[in-house]
Amino acid sequence: MLTQRITRYAAAHGIALPALTDNHVREGLAGTLRIEPEIPFQVRSDIQGRLGPGVDVGALLGEQVRAGVRPGDGHWEAVRAFACGAARPPRCALVLTTPSWRFVLLPVKGGFLVIDALYQSAGVEAPLPEPLLYARFRHGTVAGFDGDAILRAVAARVQVMGLARRVDPSERADRAFLLPYQRYLEALRDRLRNLSSTVAYELVSRKPIRLEVRGEDEGWPLSFSLPRAQVDLPRLGGGMRRLDVAGVDDERLVLTLHGDDDRDEPIAERGYARLASALGPLRRMLEALEALAEGRHAAHAQLLDALVRPEELPAFELAAASFPRLGVRGPENDAQHRAVALALASPDLCVIDGPPGTGKTTVICEIIRNLVARGERILLVAPTNVAVDHVLQRIGDEAGIFALRLGWPDTVDERAHRFLVDRRGAALGERLRGSLDAVLDGTNPADPVVAAQRAWRDAIEHDAKLGDMLLLNANLVCATPIGIAMVHAFRDPEPIFDVLIMDEASKATVPELLVPATRARRWIVVGDHLQLAPYTDLAEMRAIAAQRAERAEADADDEQIEHLAWTLRRHFEQRMHPSDRVRQRVREELLAAAFPGEEESVVTRLAAVPDDGWRELADNHLQSGVLPAELQGAPLSDDAAFYPRARLLAEMLEMQDVAMRSAFELIRGVPELASRRVSLDCQHRMHPQLAEFSRRCVYTPQNLGYKSAGHTANLGLPIPGLEAPAIWIDTAWAEAAQRCEYPRDDRWDSGAYVNPLEAEIAVEVVERCIAWAEQSYRGERRPDDPFEIGVITFYLAQARKLIDALSSLYRPGKSHWRGPAHRRTAAGGVIDVHVSLVDRFQGQEKHVIILSGTRSNPMYRRGHINNLNRLNVAVTRAHHKRIMIGDTSTLARRGNKERTPGDLLRELLADCEHKQAWGTRFGRRPGAEGP
Repeated sequence: MLTQRITRYAAAHGIALPALTDNHVREGLAGTLRIEPEIPFQVRSDIQGRLGPGVDVGALLGEQVRAGVRPGDGHWEAVRAFACGAARPPRCALVLTTPSWRFVLLPVKGGFLVIDALYQSAGVEAPLPEPLLYARFRHGTVAGFDGDAILRAVAARVQVMGLARRVDPSERADRAFLLPYQRYLEALRDRLRNLSSTVAYELVSRKPIRLEVRGEDEGWPLSFSLPRAQVDLPRLGGGMRRLDVAGVDDERLVLTLHGDDDRDEPIAERGYARLASALGPLRRMLEALEALAEGRHAAHAQLLDALVRPEELPAFELAAASFPRLGVRGPENDAQHRAVALALASPDLCVIDGPPGTGKTTVICEIIRNLVARGERILLVAPTNVAVDHVLQRIGDEAGIFALRLGWPDTVDERAHRFLVDRRGAALGERLRGSLDAVLDGTNPADPVVAAQRAWRDAIEHDAKLGDMLLLNANLVCATPIGIAMVHAFRDPEPIFDVLIMDEASKATVPELLVPATRARRWIVVGDHLQLAPYTDLAEMRAIAAQRAERAEADADDEQIEHLAWTLRRHFEQRMHPSDRVRQRVREELLAAAFPGEEESVVTRLAAVPDDGWRELADNHLQSGVLPAELQGAPLSDDAAFYPRARLLAEMLEMQDVAMRSAFELIRGVPELASRRVSLDCQHRMHPQLAEFSRRCVYTPQNLGYKSAGHTANLGLPIPGLEAPAIWIDTAWAEAAQRCEYPRDDRWDSGAYVNPLEAEIAVEVVERCIAWAEQSYRGERRPDDPFEIGVITFYLAQARKLIDALSSLYRPGKSHWRGPAHRRTAAGGVIDVHVSLVDRFQGQEKHVIILSGTRSNPMYRRGHINNLNRLNVAVTRAHHKRIMIGDTSTLARRGNKERTPGDLLRELLADCEHKQAWGTRFGRRPGAEGP
């Protein structure tokens, strides 16, 4: 990496770097030289007298010395010219130093002559810095030995190391950036090596094998969802069967395995699946980090610069450009035109902010069209299969685009199956066989040429590798970030693609971005940091927290570690909350978990230390036993335990940034990236009333802008009793025994919440929507377009309750979570019902969204719903109608008291038609409402 960085620095500043001029001189470690033949030398008689009889200079030098050039008379410009190939200036000599001696050697015929020797006191550092010289010295001369070549090489290294000192701060910054990710991935790898994770399952289907997980609220290890993971399943007759994981559905609850069930030894209907192996993805991420650290390619050094020092990226001109497919430039699509122009002009990194409904897919498709027209190869990735397939279906069949999709068929949308590598290969084989059959029809079988063609034809029919031959010829390859590295053709992190486009980058961690990014020369990153962050598995966080507690020598038991991991995730999730009070509260909760037993006043004092200050505080102040000024006088309960606890907190905050923060949040958070960032600002998805909350509370405070296109005012569905675009059906009217969540205890913080009343109301709302669609919906583009209903919530237990309650209304498809209703639209289209969690719904959109708030309790605790990112995703999924079901006395108020102005759910209620009672559940006719 240092050599690459020096080369780029020199080129940027117009410095001509010297080249080594002798075949026997080799570059060693950064700034060092290795001389392969022995260096011959003689010692001038007066110098030998100074050294004393029997003293061998070669023995004094050994095999490693510091080396430099003494120019004589201070003519450094002449020495620099000499290093680049000019004649050696007069009195130019080689200076070699050891801890005890300093020697000056002059090139002479056949070797070097020692013309000066100076004894230095032991322990005194030699005045010359690196480079080091590795060589063997022998007294005498060698005919034809070129001393000038040695001197020239050392002079060149001195010049290079001058540059190295200038770029060393960058080198340190690179290490500081990469090391935390490396530590975290290695910790995960070590954990997986010793892990025997099991999860209870129920068989959903046998062809292919699908398992529905029946775990607790926190779900099951993320490792099951990693590409090339393997699981062991119990057979009915005893024993286990090992299968590859093909993928996980968007709810992370249905596991699809690669293969069908064995009729003779079938898989048990229910039991426990055990994780067998999932190290491959972690290896790919570590390899990407190593490629950046080593600077194997110029593009890798450029990528690291873009991530660590975006303010130093070179300026470039962005010409005004229009793209006819996006429509005539105007206020509603000007940002889309600018985003495409920037993506095509940027020499390295382009960042596109894409708030909900602003046309991210439209922009990506236009970028791909123009890149293909320029003859470039594109790698398109996204953390979710839905996002990849959405782009591919829109553009994959266009003229000039040859697209390939990597992945298991069971995890790829059926409408994108034709792009799968195997399918493309089979189609190519069929065309080749057809052509050969036409040529061979009526030919003489005895002809040797015909025989060869027939053999080729037969070979093609049984060749399963034809698809692999297409991989290096496709100009659009689509995959998940890790999936691209699991294919043999793209196994090594080398930039064989011209451009990487990553969609939904807000759901990818930095290591997940680096895997595909190291395989491209330029990078276009699309996302929205105000939507969902990457999924983090609490079990893995607990394991890493326990490991780091042990390293920090912090005395913490399992319960304390679990609480610390939980509060850390809550601290991260609320980092963007608009309320200072909320952010301060969760920060103090984290500090109280990190320093158990401390008084509230001490925790308040600790809150004055910024997140990025704990490492320095722990290392510099507490280690020396001296507290910083802001903590002096604080009544600490245990001074001795405070330092390791502070160090543990620093470790946990580092893990927060590494494991939870998305690559997109990291990149777009740097102000200097303004010249390479465009924010899309006009939404085309939903009725303006549905976008109002996000416009006012999410995007406007950060001056991003979020307006609605004019045509969106025409959206809406006249469903009887549910006419308004944004509705809140209130359950506060009901008695506490009916409306409150389960389980019910003194603390109301179990995490596994169920609200039966809201599930009942959701059933009636879905029935009303289905009935309307059956009578009135005739599609928007085509008469038989499907009518899509989404029912989402924030808690897994409530999602399962909704599935049970809605099960009579639709036929489950690949999983219990989604399927067609028993009735169809007025034009014969499918009515699709999809139950899900908010955390798994980003990137999806429906005609109608029904949202179950779930929380209702006398403590007025709101949990996950009071999270800016989650709420922003939840309220922006609908085209026509969003129906919130929830207890306003808990969610939007505190009983009869108003919440503070600016409160998220108070603001959301203000944007909705407030139905204080609705439906037959209240003992009234359908559609009747209370006061």
